[in-house]
Order: sequence, then C-alpha cells, then structure tokens
Amino acid sequence: MFFVLSGFLITSILLNTKGSSSYFSSFYFRRMVRIFPLYFSFLFAYFCIMLPLAHHFGQGEEFTSAGQSWYWLYLQNWRSGAGHDVLWLSHFWSLAVEEQFYLVWPFLVFLLSRRAVGYCSALTIVGCLLLRVMFVRHHAPPEVIHRFTVFRIDSLAMGGLVAVLVECGIPHPRIQYPALSCVLLMGIALYRIPLHSVEMLTVGFTGVAIASAYLVFYAVTSSGSSDAFCCVLRNGLLRRLGKYSYGIYVLHLPIVRWLAIERDAILNLTHYQPDTLAYRVIIWLTIAIGCVASYGAALLSWYLVEERFVRLKAKFGYDTSKAKSVQEQLQFVGS
Repeated sequence: MFFVLSGFLITSILLNTKGSSSYFSSFYFRRMVRIFPLYFSFLFAYFCIMLPLAHHFGQGEEFTSAGQSWYWLYLQNWRSGAGHDVLWLSHFWSLAVEEQFYLVWPFLVFLLSRRAVGYCSALTIVGCLLLRVMFVRHHAPPEVIHRFTVFRIDSLAMGGLVAVLVECGIPHPRIQYPALSCVLLMGIALYRIPLHSVEMLTVGFTGVAIASAYLVFYAVTSSGSSDAFCCVLRNGLLRRLGKYSYGIYVLHLPIVRWLAIERDAILNLTHYQPDTLAYRVIIWLTIAIGCVASYGAALLSWYLVEERFVRLKAKFGYDTSKAKSVQEQLQFVGS
C-alpha cells in the first residue's frame, strides 16, 4: 500500500506540473524538506548519540556503526537485502526504494507522454513480476527479492499507472466492491501467508499491489461521494493518521522493539503459557501501548521538527493553475 500510494501521489504531481518551469527544482526541494529532516535526525540520534552512549555503558556491543554510509545515502535496502541488517533501522529499506524511485521517475515522466508513462508503468509491472519468478526459480535469497529495488519497483509503477488512468479520465470502475480488496489484504494478514514463501515472493507482491491500486483508484474516482468506503476514508482519525504517518513510520520500530524486549521479560518472569488469558492480555496490551506511543512520538516530531520544514514548501511552489488541480485530485488523502 505504501509503495502504490506513493507511486500514485508522486506521478500525479509530476503529470500535473510537467509544464512548470520549476518542474525539477520544486519537486526535489519539496521532497527533501518533507523527508530529510526527520530521517537524518533519526540517523544522527542513533549513530552519533545513542550507539556511543550504549557502548560507553557496556550495552549493545553487538551493534556497531559499520555500514552506516549505506543509510546516509539511502542505499540500505541493498545492504540489508544481502543479509547485513541493523535491527533498529531495518524498516528503512522501503524508504530507500522510494528515494531511488525519485531519482529516475521524474525524468521519465518529463520525457514521455502521458500514454507512454502508462505503457512504461505496465511494462515495469510485468517485468518485475517475471524477474522475481526467474530469481525465485534460481533460489535467490528471499530477502534479496523482498528488498532489492529491481524486484519491488512494480508496486510504485502500479501507483503510477493508476495516476495515468485518472489523468486520462478513465471512468469509475464498474466493479464497485472495494471491500473485496480489503478482504484480500486482511486475509493475507490474518492467515499470515509467509513473506518468504514462493507464492508471496512472486505473484503475492503483485496481488497486494493490484488490491491496493484498486482501493486508491476507487477512492480517487469516488472522492466527495456519499459512498460508505469514501465516508470511512474521510474519518477524522484516519486523516490525522495520514498527516502524522511519516513520523509514525520513522519512529515506531525502536518503540516496538523496546516494548517487545520488556514484554518478553515479563512473560519469562510470570511463566504464563500462550494459551492463557493473561498471556493474551499482555500481548494485546503491548500492542496498544506501542500504537499509542508511536502516535505520540509522531505528534512530537511533527510539531518539533517536521512542521517547521514543511512550511518551506511554500517557497518552491508549482505553477498555481496546475497545482490547484493536483490538490483537488488528492483531497482524499488529507495531507
């Protein structure tokens, strides 16, 4: 969902600002002020403050600053996919994939027509699927398939294809059952289809991307309607989660990891069995605390760091006539 939605938003912006004289400068500056401050602050806090402090007090000796340049350069997905992951930073592989997408996609959209961008997106989707199938058949390590950019760019391209369809005025989908896509995505989560299974590494990623793309397309083409699905998306809580989602993404993993350590320590002391009510209460209580703490941390990061930099976007605006159509089209995402 993250990749598809990101691909849609970015491609929509690029298509609508293609004629702007500040097409490249505005795009990259606005991306930098939104993404860089919190991300690099997090890396600085981890590598330059927390890690040295932990080592000073004799803790975390298994964690080192080796390979940190991969993170500063947004290349960590290649390193972690090859088996050299950092526990507290492992979620950043997806942000690296997106940043690498930013280096190429704006130039393709600038050089190609809308129709050609659609064809390019479709070819990328098919090509990535075939590439994954080929590498899985040759027994490539699962994390290589999971994290390497060449195997995951199809989800971003799926979002790009949706943006082209919307721009070309493709009518509302005849199959008006967004619940089916939700059921598919929830089914994968509830039945815990193994991430490293052959099915997931090949057609599974494509299936999730298609379901996510349909939800995005349905939401855009139904924006402003009284449709139940769209009413849910306009819910204030979901809009707030959207506004603070980047902070939640960046900051949640250390919180979750620390809570998991404390939870396991409590379970070891109490000797509760997995089939007991007390065990389940502790598990769900930990999840609830993690959600609240992650949201709270994101709130702080927004008002202390992110908001100050987001205001700088006004200095690098796009052509106003085109920017207006972008904002109208993307109303449903909140922020």
